[in-house]
Amino acid sequence: MMQNINEINRLLLAISELSGHKNNAVPESAVIRQCRNIVLMGSLPDHKDTIDFCIELKIIRREKNRLKVEFLGRNLLDANPSKNYEFTENQKNLVAKEFILHKEFLKEISKIIIPFNANEERGTFVWSHSDGIPIEGNRDILNLMLQFGILEKDGFLLLVNQKYVSVIANLRGFETLSLKKLREILDKKIEVGNIAEDLIVLYERKRLESIEAIEESKLVKKISNLNVSAGYDIVSFDAKSSDLKYDRFIEAKGSSNNLISFDWSNNEMKVAKNLGQKYWIYFLGGVDLKKKSSIEHPTLFQDPIKTIIGNSDFDLEYSGLKVKYKKSLENGK
Repeated sequence: MMQNINEINRLLLAISELSGHKNNAVPESAVIRQCRNIVLMGSLPDHKDTIDFCIELKIIRREKNRLKVEFLGRNLLDANPSKNYEFTENQKNLVAKEFILHKEFLKEISKIIIPFNANEERGTFVWSHSDGIPIEGNRDILNLMLQFGILEKDGFLLLVNQKYVSVIANLRGFETLSLKKLREILDKKIEVGNIAEDLIVLYERKRLESIEAIEESKLVKKISNLNVSAGYDIVSFDAKSSDLKYDRFIEAKGSSNNLISFDWSNNEMKVAKNLGQKYWIYFLGGVDLKKKSSIEHPTLFQDPIKTIIGNSDFDLEYSGLKVKYKKSLENGK
C-alpha cells in the first residue's frame, strides 16, 4: 500500500506533464519512468502502489495500460498551483472524506477507532496508550489517517480531527448506516460552513457599499480556500481606506439553527489575539442548505478574545490543556 500521501502529487504531476497538461491518457510505463525521474525529498517508493491507491479512490483511472486523471485528481491539481511535492491542507481535505468512506478502507478504519473514547472536554474521540487498549487494524491505514489529518497526535494521545468527529461518531456504528448517509453527514457540515462564508462575503460588501466605501466593497475576498491556516476566512475593510490595505479579518461561523454555538480553534484564537480589534467573528445562523441562503443577519463579535472570553453570557468548553515541564528530568525523576 502507498506509504506517503505526497506521492499522489508526484504521480499527478507526472501524468499532467506527459499529457501536455491536456488531461489525455498516457502510457502507464511512461508515467512510472517519469515518476522515477522526479526525485523528491530523497524518496524512491514503489510507484505501482501509488497508482493502485489513486485508482481505488478514483483520483486517476486506467484505460488499457494508460492512465488518465479523474475529476478528483483534477481538483487536486488545481489545489496545488505551485506544483509542490508536499500535499497541501486543501488537498488533504479533498481526499480525506473519500478515504474514510471508501468501501476498501471502511472496515479497517472502523477497527482502528474502536478503542477511541468520547472526550467531552475536548469535544472529540481520544485514544491514550495509558488506557491499555491497543489499536487494532491495518497500520498502513492508521498511518494514512494521520497523514490526511483525520487523526492528530497530541503527546501520547491520538485525537479525531474536529472536522471528522461527526462521521467517525457514526462509523462506530457503521453497520446500521449506509455509506450514502455517512457522506451526507460530513457533506452537510462542510456545505453549511461554505454557504455561510459566501453569504458573509455578500453581507460585508453590502455593508461597505452602505457607507459609500465602493472600491473597498469590491475587494472583499474569501481566502479560506487559499490559506486554511490563516486563522480567518475573509479579508475586508472597516470603512473607506486611503491605501486599500485590509484592516478587518473575519472568521466566518455558520449553523443551520439560530443557536450561537461554534468551534474556535487554537490557531484562530492565537491569530485573534495578535490582531486584536482588527479580528472579527461573524456568526450566521439559519443557513438553508437547499436555498443556499439565510434570512438571518450575521452576529458580529469584534476582538473576541476580549468580548467572548471572560464574558458571563457565554459558556466556554475548552478542548484541553497542553502542559510543558520547564525543568529537565534527572535520573528519570
